[in-house]
Amino acid sequence: DITFQNIPLLIFYARGVGSNLTLGGMGIFGVNTLRLMAENNIQISAPESLSNGANGGTLLGIAGGNITVSSPIDTPTAFVPAGTFSGAGGNVSLTATNGAINVDSRIQVSYDDAGAGTGRRSASGGMIGLSSGLTTCTGISLTSNASLLSLLGRAAPGPGGSITLTTAGSDIIPTARRSRRIAARSQS
Repeated sequence: DITFQNIPLLIFYARGVGSNLTLGGMGIFGVNTLRLMAENNIQISAPESLSNGANGGTLLGIAGGNITVSSPIDTPTAFVPAGTFSGAGGNVSLTATNGAINVDSRIQVSYDDAGAGTGRRSASGGMIGLSSGLTTCTGISLTSNASLLSLLGRAAPGPGGSITLTTAGSDIIPTARRSRRIAARSQS
């Protein structure tokens, strides 16, 4: 198993027709920006935690085929005392130009930890963007284990984050489950 830690920019490119990129093993932690490119499929099956100082980090992935997320992707902001906020939320952008995106885990780009103690409370929201170039069938699938989270406390200075799911005409299918969360919560 290979682990990458505390690298400002990490790029993986699976080059060549039919090439696949699989992130497995122990995961990637503390990387500011992670760029994933594959001419065929991308599989994220190890935890990814991307941060840039007090701010959330960035994951940019583009695949010619499918993208599958089966382990958590986090862009954590700094821990702060109750009643305070710190850090801009991160950015996760995944594009499958000729394939589908299947999310079977949590993607979280900003935080609003509950409780009176120290926690992650982002000052501004993060962004999640999932895009499929498919025109028919299922372009984006969110399983019963999927959570897309861009959270922000009501008193946070903002601005709020966003979650955007787009296809070129194919279906977006969420699998029903009582506890599944797709949340872009911000101050009102």
